[in-house]
Amino acid sequence: MSDLTKEGVKVEVGQVWRDLDKRMRGRTIKITKVYDGFAYYEAPVKRRIAIKRMHRHSTGFELVSQP
Repeated sequence: MSDLTKEGVKVEVGQVWRDLDKRMRGRTIKITKVYDGFAYYEAPVKRRIAIKRMHRHSTGFELVSQP
C-alpha cells in the first residue's frame, strides 16, 4: 500500500490535515502513524483514515502544515 495521496503528497507523521466536509466545521487532525495505506490520528480516541481519501474534495482532506 502507498503512503501517497491521489495528488502525490506523501503522508508523514506530524502533518496536520483539515477535514473539508462541511459537517466537520474545519476540524484538523495530526498524523501519529502511517502504516499499510492508513494514516492514524488521535481525536479523543485513536482513529485511522485511508490515505486514498486524503485529497482535495468536498468530503476529503487538505494538508495544512508539515512537521
